[in-house]
Amino acid sequence: MAHSVPSPAHESHGHETRDASIRGLVIFGLSLFVTLVLVLVLSARLFWYFARVQSLGPPASPFAHFRTLPPTPRLQADPRRDLQRFREGQRELLSSYGWVDKNAGIVHIPIDRAMDLLVQRGLAVAPGFSPAPAGPPVRSGQASEGVASKAAGLPIASGQVPPGATSAGEPEKPERK
Repeated sequence: MAHSVPSPAHESHGHETRDASIRGLVIFGLSLFVTLVLVLVLSARLFWYFARVQSLGPPASPFAHFRTLPPTPRLQADPRRDLQRFREGQRELLSSYGWVDKNAGIVHIPIDRAMDLLVQRGLAVAPGFSPAPAGPPVRSGQASEGVASKAAGLPIASGQVPPGATSAGEPEKPERK
């Protein structure tokens, strides 16, 4: 068996010993050039098509000082500021006097003044309405006799049972004969 000893020509030089393929580089360069020219031609035709079919109209004047807003609904550019302006407007409306309907003589007044007038004059009552008499408050979980009758405006003394009801507040069941 003969062992081959590497000759000095076959030793590692730390770099490539053969050249790159010139044919491969030329093919790559030409295909890149053809692709770029093709993209340029297609882009030019696309711009020509859009310029002819979808015209944008005359160019905007640099001297125009107005801004055309897009159609509604628009996005909020600054929602916090918009909310702050909305709340200020509502606060102003609640604390000022003004007309709601001048022809009908309807006005709005500040909320504090409206509450004072409500305390002085009381609530308006519809014609033919008789309010239920005020009774002691019922605590939750506590049964009260005649609660439904009191809500209907019928006076019931404590301990009385309305006709047609049992002492538990349930309607009487007719007896079978």
